[in-house]
Amino acid sequence: MSTFVNFDQHDDGEERPRAVGFGRTREPMMGKKKRPDYRRQGSAPQNSGMCRRSNKKWTWGVGRSARMLDARGQSFAGCIALLLALAASVASAGPVVTLDLGLIGNPGNTTKAGNGFGTVGTYYQMARTETTNSQYVAFLNNSEAGKTNLLGVFSGSSAGNAAYRIQQSGTFGNYTYSLKSADSGDKPVNFVSWWSAARFANWLSNGADLAASTETGSYTLNGLTSGPLVGRNAGAIYYLPSADEWTKAAYYNATANNYYRFASVSSTNSALNGTLPTAGNSSTAPTAFAATWNAVSAGVTPVGYFSTVTSPYGMYDMVGNVNEMTDTANSANTSQYALFSGSYASTQVQIELFDSLTAPSFVNGTTENAPRGFRIAAVPEPSTLVLASIGLMVGLVGWSGWLKRRTVG
Repeated sequence: MSTFVNFDQHDDGEERPRAVGFGRTREPMMGKKKRPDYRRQGSAPQNSGMCRRSNKKWTWGVGRSARMLDARGQSFAGCIALLLALAASVASAGPVVTLDLGLIGNPGNTTKAGNGFGTVGTYYQMARTETTNSQYVAFLNNSEAGKTNLLGVFSGSSAGNAAYRIQQSGTFGNYTYSLKSADSGDKPVNFVSWWSAARFANWLSNGADLAASTETGSYTLNGLTSGPLVGRNAGAIYYLPSADEWTKAAYYNATANNYYRFASVSSTNSALNGTLPTAGNSSTAPTAFAATWNAVSAGVTPVGYFSTVTSPYGMYDMVGNVNEMTDTANSANTSQYALFSGSYASTQVQIELFDSLTAPSFVNGTTENAPRGFRIAAVPEPSTLVLASIGLMVGLVGWSGWLKRRTVG
């Protein structure tokens, strides 16, 4: 393939050689004003606000301003693609459970100075809400662990407690489960041990049906119900968040690269004010941090009840409703895990202790009680990561192209 040499006339009046060709078939043009322009498409618009540059289509603006408009357009398109990736995260974990997952980006973020947690080196997803009674009932009815309850996934010892909202019927090997009341389905499950929460994560990872194992997958449990906690396996799909992952999703503000004190975009560092709301009435909750005060409707609220109050990443109830588990073990006692946030049972003084400046509590993995539940984290779906990557790439290409043209054009 031959390469032609043509000439451009520059603003200083001089002609300089320009390599052309690139596989396109045409004869060289001898006149400097008759050089071929294979990139131009169409006729010049009549509107005087449009211009043609040698390497672009007809476009708005002239000179540097046109280049900036093009670059901004590409960057804008990239941002839109990235935002779509952040929003498109409702994922089916199986035939009977749907999780509302939010993408947590900005890998390699700084650590929270107050408690030493928060740095995560990869993208991950977090359920925007705590695991609900309905989701847990689906697990019990669609797993061998639930059918036999040999592994304690149903808290029989708490079945008579009014705060426990799940009931069991049937016989061994064919147990079935249901909600005690219809209004408890979208409230967070409680009275769950760490080992039962880990089995729920395994079940999700393995397909969330009767054939799905609860003993392998994200955690290799093999019948364990007590003792030192089991670490997360490589390749885990759904799992309990680590202390770092939980802290980042609750408090980290990626825009400013810092941490809010409270898990709310509307309450950064100020102390919380207000009184606990009365049952069934959220109007007395502090407007700055309503998600904290969940002492309504017989203890817990439906997940996401305070819909206008979220963490910077869009997570609901990360302080309040129920305490939440992680899969980070206590280095001094590996039978304990790091527990975060306050609950419906916390007083205002207590709830203010559960902020980004405070280390988590450590609780034995076998413990079950009313104010304790969990939420699920997950690896990003490939489509979500691809869309996010495309958005970033398009934005960067637009920006780098503008910089190049500023230098060369």
